[in-house]
Amino acid sequence: MLKKIIAVLLVLILSVAILSGCSSAGKKGRNDILGTWTVSKFEEQNASNVILSLQAGLLGMLFSPGNTIEFINHNKVTIMMNSMEYQWLDKNKIQLGSDEGGDVPIAFDVEINKDIMIFTSSVANITFVKGEKLPDNLIESDKSSEESNIFTNDEMNDLINNNDQLREENDQLKEEKQRLQEENERYKSVVDARELITVDHDIDEKFSNAYGIDENPIVYGMEFSINSVGEGTEFNGRIVEQGSLVYIDFKYNNNSIEDLYLSAFTMTLVEKDGTTYQPHFQRKDGIARNDKLLSDKKYLFNINGEDFLAPRFSDEGSVVFNVPSLSDSYLLQVEYGVQDVAYIRIK
Repeated sequence: MLKKIIAVLLVLILSVAILSGCSSAGKKGRNDILGTWTVSKFEEQNASNVILSLQAGLLGMLFSPGNTIEFINHNKVTIMMNSMEYQWLDKNKIQLGSDEGGDVPIAFDVEINKDIMIFTSSVANITFVKGEKLPDNLIESDKSSEESNIFTNDEMNDLINNNDQLREENDQLKEEKQRLQEENERYKSVVDARELITVDHDIDEKFSNAYGIDENPIVYGMEFSINSVGEGTEFNGRIVEQGSLVYIDFKYNNNSIEDLYLSAFTMTLVEKDGTTYQPHFQRKDGIARNDKLLSDKKYLFNINGEDFLAPRFSDEGSVVFNVPSLSDSYLLQVEYGVQDVAYIRIK
């Protein structure tokens, strides 16, 4: 029971003055403490907050008036039928519990005057009377002290049970934290690899480190997101003469603090075998290079008209690629000159 009570203390008090972090070598014992002592009075110090009040209440259960403590010899003590070690830290300071044992050490200043012993800490003062029971003149004060205790036995049992449950939940949270940390490390390794990819990397590296179609890469301050991807043999009512078309609707947003020139950004379609295709549309007016396909949509590659996008502004565009036959894997390469590049797996 003592170990569970002290365990609750440890959970509620992370760094309390009464908990001894590390002890010095044991001093020579005092003979006047040997024997059985009965708690006659438990006084809570003025608690400055709820936690200190709880600490005092828990100690009050351990040293409730009428409870006994027996100092068997110079290093063994029994409290509530539990045996533990103790030692003197100095002439007037005692530590109950061992740093190396299963108990959490508790330190008190000690004053002994014949048959009266007083333990003092920053949380509570405890008065003991020599012997196994209280004198008749102290029984009444014993009852009043018990009534003032902030915890009943049932409440104490509830605290212990709740402590066990909190430990289980804490273990689960630790496992979840570990899982999230591992997942974060894996994600960081992927992100780092994406940032290091260049046009000169192997095609397999480009595919394995590409962004997903639902992710938004940033290329030289411009954020790109894919709205839709389509395939077919016609676009805007015009039928392609050879092969098929891959068309991509996208949005772009200037996340930088300066104007970005749109003509510096290029898009390229990349197949799994490394084959690349340049877009049909490279002008804002939608005129195709071979004048076979026309569109009234706006495109990223602005040669005529405005050639920049102001900070925090966004726009939408489409890009169309003419391929000899449709493939089952494509990357969209978005590049800013030779300074920055990102790959988006669109299929």
